[in-house]
Amino acid sequence: MNEEGDQRPVRMEIARRLLAQAPPNRVGEYTYSNAGYIIVGAAMERITGQSWEQLMNDEIFEPLGMEACGFGGAARPGSMDQPWAHRRGRQGENAPVDPSGIDDNPRSLGPAGTVHCSMDAWKSFLDAHVGHGPIGYLSARVLDDLHAPYPESGSGYGGGWLTLERPWGDGRVLSHSGSNTMNYATAWIAPEINAGLMVATNVAYDGINADLDAIIQALIISYIHDR
Repeated sequence: MNEEGDQRPVRMEIARRLLAQAPPNRVGEYTYSNAGYIIVGAAMERITGQSWEQLMNDEIFEPLGMEACGFGGAARPGSMDQPWAHRRGRQGENAPVDPSGIDDNPRSLGPAGTVHCSMDAWKSFLDAHVGHGPIGYLSARVLDDLHAPYPESGSGYGGGWLTLERPWGDGRVLSHSGSNTMNYATAWIAPEINAGLMVATNVAYDGINADLDAIIQALIISYIHDR
């Protein structure tokens, strides 16, 4: 499929093919799937007539003042303007991925995660999820709906967030991790204390989640000490 230009026809075709298949689970069961996000993105494009990328810009980036955001790899071809993504080799070496090649997921997978942004922009996104977004942007009811776990998940997962109970967050905290197999990012937010923590790296490998969680744990200890 063509990955250049307008991705709406590509995403619609992916959605058609996915929906033509039998569901992988019975009704009432839950399995995480990137395909689900692509289908939702295609539906949004069909309903609004706008691309998912334009909707992201109009509904999230601009209202939240998220600058330095885009889609696909962050670095431009032939440039060192942003850290390059890396792959971990068999011997444990980190090999840089030239941005003139394939340094991210296919663009058609956008709704499942092809956004790149600065740490400041990411912070603005997390701020909105702890209730510090622009006045009137998200109501308390909408935030509750976004953060509510799916009952059928059985794991506290819902709306992209894993809900957990942690003493340092005075109860409910939410976490999300994501990777395109070349970068990795983890975020934790604690709405009850209006706090958030985020860590990102430009390499992904087996065990990276545990390594970033260790960094998050150190930040939590530091936060508790200073609180």
